[in-house]
Amino acid sequence: MTQSASPFLQGVFAPWRQEDNIAPLEVIGKLPADLQGVLLRNGPNPQFDPIGAYHWFNGDGMLHAIRIQNGQACYDNRWIRTPAFNLEREAGRPLFNSDLTQSASPSSAQNMNTSPANTNIISYHNRLLALCEGGLPVEIQGANLHTLGEYTFGGQIQRALTAHPRFDHRCQEFLTYSYIDVDGRLLYYRLDRHQQLIAKEAIAWPYASMMHDFVNTEHTVIFSVFPCTMSIERMMRGESIFMWEGDQLQTHFIVTDRMGKEVLRIETDPCYVYHFGNAYEEGHTLVIDALKSAVAALMPDRQGQIVTDERSAAHLVRWRIDLQKRSIQLEDLDLSLGEFPRFDERFNGYSYRYLYRAGQANPGLSLDRIMAHDLLKNKKSEHIFGADMPGEPVFVPRSPQEGWGYILTVVYRTEEDRSDVVVLDAQQIDAEPLAIIKIPHRIPFGFHGNFIPAA
Repeated sequence: MTQSASPFLQGVFAPWRQEDNIAPLEVIGKLPADLQGVLLRNGPNPQFDPIGAYHWFNGDGMLHAIRIQNGQACYDNRWIRTPAFNLEREAGRPLFNSDLTQSASPSSAQNMNTSPANTNIISYHNRLLALCEGGLPVEIQGANLHTLGEYTFGGQIQRALTAHPRFDHRCQEFLTYSYIDVDGRLLYYRLDRHQQLIAKEAIAWPYASMMHDFVNTEHTVIFSVFPCTMSIERMMRGESIFMWEGDQLQTHFIVTDRMGKEVLRIETDPCYVYHFGNAYEEGHTLVIDALKSAVAALMPDRQGQIVTDERSAAHLVRWRIDLQKRSIQLEDLDLSLGEFPRFDERFNGYSYRYLYRAGQANPGLSLDRIMAHDLLKNKKSEHIFGADMPGEPVFVPRSPQEGWGYILTVVYRTEEDRSDVVVLDAQQIDAEPLAIIKIPHRIPFGFHGNFIPAA
């Protein structure tokens, strides 16, 4: 597929193939004095024009760092030097397919981890880890974004892990899982505050599914099996590893305790969730917030068709699972469309009030606003960017109180083909930005990131 043929190689998605160090950056307004640290973003950015069809999920990972200190900002970006990236860089051309089928890999790539490490970037016990559910975490050096290599938690985990782990800040525990497993297993892992593996459990699932995210509460872990099926055998035949099969399969929620022992599993209507917000307990009821769509966006159905209409667009919902009655109920919280829900993650697994997300007026690829939901008062506020396109909102706390802090988002300026980092007051999301950090070039639209406070 040529660059002009794929929407994920054009406009805000177009690759940026320079590695830069830019300082200082122009700042409009005033950066808050207590905003000190680095905003890290990860996303797909193929180093070469892809061979054949291109799926956005498979572009080489590139990290972007916006470093903020004493009211000033600077920028640097680096590709993540995975084994597959290095092999292609040495060859000077693409060697792997970029769709969702088996790569036509060279003989030198046998048994190689070809994960692009392009989905998320987190801080784990003062280590930076680039994540992608197709491979192990990749450790990154914070000062210069150099790639250090695969991270195995001291040899305790040797499997591909989700790009969406959960961290319980109250007990300092790290929860994660693997679902892309050659043995077809769903594997759950729990590490304690000392980085020791204290639980590893294989979860029986009704069918192998694309499980992009999960949630936990104080005492439980919730795995959601949506009918976007996964098949390694299908991929080996040259077909898509993922397929929407909601016409024949149901959604399943599997609830375990924190050790991974099953408590309940329950069926409900077919749907899909790429990203959950938070989950928490109300007595014997589990409350789960998510961005739900009727079908899995960006994934083919049995006929090879990808739905691009309103059925693939997500809106904010809440499931309630009653552990005593063994029942599940679904409630629409807000019907406006959007993606990338975030919250004050110090409250992960516990009752919370505020949720933030990127929003859009119509189904499609373009987001046009940042939305803040006060779930206690059932109120919503928006910061609308018009023709410009914001990405995921990242919440940065400035007080122990939930919701008091800043929202940082990378915004693509459509007319100028470049990006800004916009800083909003989380309590007044619809007010003028506190500050705008101007980037002189485009930051390709990516997936996820986090703000790492200065030490």
